[in-house]
Formats: sequence, structure tokens, C-alpha cells
Amino acid sequence: MTTIAILSDIHGNMTAFSAVIQDAKAHQADEYWFLGDLFLPGPGSDKLWATLHGLKPTHIVKGNWDDDLFWVLDGPVDLSQPTDVYFSRLVAYLWPHLTA
Repeated sequence: MTTIAILSDIHGNMTAFSAVIQDAKAHQADEYWFLGDLFLPGPGSDKLWATLHGLKPTHIVKGNWDDDLFWVLDGPVDLSQPTDVYFSRLVAYLWPHLTA
């Protein structure tokens, strides 16, 4: 029987992500499926990506917060809109902390 660890909604929380991975390994997960929202609004950045990449997930789905990250990067944003300002500030913090 295949054991699948389903990971989602990390939202920048490296502490929680580490705990979930530790639990998945304790249950001897054979596969990892990632269902989106790795970044934002929490402060986690490149370490999150490196950790997820190291798990070699067999399925990856982009979440709505992942879409918002790229939406801001693709621009333009309307700085008269509070939601646009909020996401722009989050991405402005996150982007310099990500490595290629």
C-alpha cells in the first residue's frame, strides 16, 4: 500500500511545515503531494522552497496565494486598492529572500 503525505496551506510557516514533514516521515510516506500555498503571508522564504523541493513531490498544485505572488510580480498593481497594497508589501518582503 502506498502512503501519501498531502501537504498544503503552509503560508510561510516553516515551523509548522517542518513538524508536518517529520510526522510524514514517521509514517513512512512514499509520496508527497503538494496542494498549494507555500508562501505568504508568513515570513518563510527560500528554506521553504528548498525543503519542498527536497521531498521530490510527485504532484504540485499552485494555490491562490501562489497565484497572488505572481500576480504582483507581473504587475501592474493599483496602489489605491488596500488589497493590492497588502499583497505588494508581502511580496516586497518575500522576493529578496528567495534564491534561484
